[in-house]
Amino acid sequence: MRFLIDGYNMMHLIGYLSGPMDRRFGKARTRFLDWLADIHKSRSAAIRVVFDAVNAPEPSPETRHRGVNVCYAYGCTADDEIERILRGRSEKSIVVSNDTRLHESARRAGRQAWNCQQFLDWSLQAIVEEKIVVEVPEKSVSVRDDERLLAAFLQPRGKR
Repeated sequence: MRFLIDGYNMMHLIGYLSGPMDRRFGKARTRFLDWLADIHKSRSAAIRVVFDAVNAPEPSPETRHRGVNVCYAYGCTADDEIERILRGRSEKSIVVSNDTRLHESARRAGRQAWNCQQFLDWSLQAIVEEKIVVEVPEKSVSVRDDERLLAAFLQPRGKR
């Protein structure tokens, strides 16, 4: 699967951006990119994330962060840049954003669009599928043992 992600939109949803931007902002963005890189690796997904950079002093080239393509929208919003990418790219990418405008742009370009929660659910599904381990107890517990444990836990607590 290929994803084209509205970066700050997604960061807000998962809690990396919850207040005013300050000096920790760069660390939050790096942690977010690390999270996307882990998804890229575990799900073999191609991910391109676009961040707003309207007020950047100069354009920056697209870079890679552990397999994730990172683009900064120079002189425009991330939404504008994503729309430009949609007009120019032939491969099919799923647009990930909570912005209605981008969902409509994706539809017009013949692309699928997910809201950020759908992407989060999809990414967490991979973690659940990979991490669930069913452990068999070493020895069976008798009904009598169950009753004793239950009785112990149901005892009122005394004063300390």
